[in-house]
Amino acid sequence: GGTGHDEFGRYSSGALIAPAVRAELAKLPPDTPFYSIEMLDHTFPFYVGHTTIMVQRQDELAFGISVEPNKWIPTVDEWVARWKQDTHALAIMAPGQYDTLVRQGVPMRVIARDNRRVIVEKPQS
Repeated sequence: GGTGHDEFGRYSSGALIAPAVRAELAKLPPDTPFYSIEMLDHTFPFYVGHTTIMVQRQDELAFGISVEPNKWIPTVDEWVARWKQDTHALAIMAPGQYDTLVRQGVPMRVIARDNRRVIVEKPQS
């Protein structure tokens, strides 16, 4: 029975919630921004077939940012300002971060979640 680890790996990687996210992305313009809020989840963009824009302190990502500065936002506050201006946008974050943003009144609609992450969409006004 060497299947136990594989099940957990797939569960923790985001593969199970990826189909819901891919379905949502399919309805949106191809250049829709997908923000990753303080989550260094390198497998997720692969599963959903969409690059993510990191919202993260730079020290943890210095190398990658030097290559693609347009794929990085330094603070969550700056992200909130961008999110409110975006027509279409998605974001992935930890449940605790999601709860904090809900309390701050950030407009979000949950499209998928598991025990480690919440994926939200910018609601269409």
